[in-house]
Amino acid sequence: MVQGTGENQLVSITETIKGKGNMNSISRLSSHHPSDILDRDAPGSILVEDFSDDGPLCPCPPSRRGVRKGIQKRLPITKWLFRYNLECLLCDIIAGLTVGLTVIPQGLAYAAIANLPVQYGLYSAFMGCFVYLFVGQVKDLNVGPNAILCLLVGQYITFQRFGEQYVDYAVLLCFLTGIVELILGLCKLGFLINFISTPVTSGFASAAAITISVSQFKALFGLNSVVHGHGFLEVIQEVFAHFSETHMWDLLMAFVSIVILLFLRKMKMWDLSKVIKGQRTLKVLNKTVWFVCTARNAFVILLGGLVAFFVNGDDQKKPLSLTGNVVSGIPPVAIPPFYTTNNGTETNLMEMVSNLGTSIIVIPFVGILETIAIAKIFENHDEKSWDGRVDCVARGKAIDFNQEIIAVGLCNVAGSFFSSMPTTGSFCRTVINAASGVKTQAGGIITGALVLLALGLLTPYFFYIPKASLAAVIICAVVFIFEYEELIKIWKTNSEFLAL
Repeated sequence: MVQGTGENQLVSITETIKGKGNMNSISRLSSHHPSDILDRDAPGSILVEDFSDDGPLCPCPPSRRGVRKGIQKRLPITKWLFRYNLECLLCDIIAGLTVGLTVIPQGLAYAAIANLPVQYGLYSAFMGCFVYLFVGQVKDLNVGPNAILCLLVGQYITFQRFGEQYVDYAVLLCFLTGIVELILGLCKLGFLINFISTPVTSGFASAAAITISVSQFKALFGLNSVVHGHGFLEVIQEVFAHFSETHMWDLLMAFVSIVILLFLRKMKMWDLSKVIKGQRTLKVLNKTVWFVCTARNAFVILLGGLVAFFVNGDDQKKPLSLTGNVVSGIPPVAIPPFYTTNNGTETNLMEMVSNLGTSIIVIPFVGILETIAIAKIFENHDEKSWDGRVDCVARGKAIDFNQEIIAVGLCNVAGSFFSSMPTTGSFCRTVINAASGVKTQAGGIITGALVLLALGLLTPYFFYIPKASLAAVIICAVVFIFEYEELIKIWKTNSEFLAL
């Protein structure tokens, strides 16, 4: 309320708005007669929200601008959809295909970390792409299977613990993870992640990298049939106990795959301008080398599959250990398993939730932590957009982390209807997406479509993928998660934190 009439009232209004620093509002006020400024229904009052960008100061109905902002906040796609053009489409197609060629082999490999059939890695790789298109803010971010999250799923969800219906528990965990994330996001509780210190996150990531790498030793040495442990010490003990039974073909395949992956990763950093002088030739060669190096996981899997096809034929175990039969087809839409039956005994929802224990808290928090960490990295990473301005989709703009939590929660809830395991943002694929020149979140449509195409047409050929090649892909993906530089820094700063 502003008391007074006439020119005194205008002065009072102007001084009020000056205090808020809104000069545009002052200029608009000055162009009106005092009687035009006042609310006709309530003489002596003013709707400050009409003149201030800071929002309403009185309980007034939301303005049209406020409604639009609210929609854009919850559906970020509305910020860029109406400015989408052909150039954006071409860039998104290229980036989407590149990420798709990465997520397919990674999905197959990460399912093995989670101790699930390999097709569940692909079931988890497409729905997040489609949902994040509408509700995600970071155009580079790819939501799907993640090495650390799969490790946790593998620790909590095991055949020994839940029997033949252990997959039902994995899908239900995906649904519950999404629900917990939605609650945290809607209640604006994302700030709780700030209480997790850097030494804790660094130590967790490094320990996860070591544990995941060691868990692949049985595939590297061809000991899948005799090594059944899942824990760090269990695997090491059993591998040493059966070391004399190592399959040399598997070991050789793993060694060659790791060498190729590391070589292509290093080759991506080469400066070819010192060797190639022609600008056109250099440009074509740079793009070719970049694409081959970026899609190195798919290249190694394809090469391993061709070798296995000619060496093994239809034999799944000799001389190379192969992935074997994979259930073909796109997963049907189904309600998450709110009850399950094992050996004639029915387990209801409450019992399943009780059996999952702390996993319904730990996995959502780890998923949120990873997604927010990625979002923070790309928050201030400016890049010119298709119209020459700083990209308004994500970069150069402050990100609402609670909205990102909501987005990942929706991805998990929707994914659970397609037999997905818990998912979150993938740093590796997000970097590839950004390097590929993605313009909007629409690149995820291409990635998701490529995964669906693989499920529909390529699953019969997954039979020939060597387990040693998948193990090599996993190890080369997670070994760089080990934050030895951060651990050294913590040691120099405070050795007690390193012990923590």
